[in-house]
Amino acid sequence: MRMIRARIEINSRLERLKRIQRKRPIKTNTEILEMHKEQFQLEISNRFNALEENKLTIETFHKVIEEEAERFGKNGKDKPNEKLEEDMEIERLDEKRKTLKKKEGETTAEKIEYTELNKLVKK
Repeated sequence: MRMIRARIEINSRLERLKRIQRKRPIKTNTEILEMHKEQFQLEISNRFNALEENKLTIETFHKVIEEEAERFGKNGKDKPNEKLEEDMEIERLDEKRKTLKKKEGETTAEKIEYTELNKLVKK
């Protein structure tokens, strides 16, 4: 039987950070919460009425408030992408530019039109 000598380095800070779950604060949009103020308060009161039977702790109180705020005031990530009129115009010009490029500028007028559209779209 042989003896083996080895040196092991353990990054205890990294291991500790892996085991600790950091809770990030929920990013809620307060403007949306202000718009739905009455409905938000009604939902919270309904949730707390259900919790009155059980022992209410600070953790459950905090959790209920966060859940309802997250549900009502999400940070706007779920908003549908609305295309502006300018965006639609740029897309239309870009399509026209692509069709001119496919023709490869048979005439000088088409070449000039392509360069003008190219400058306009790339602004």
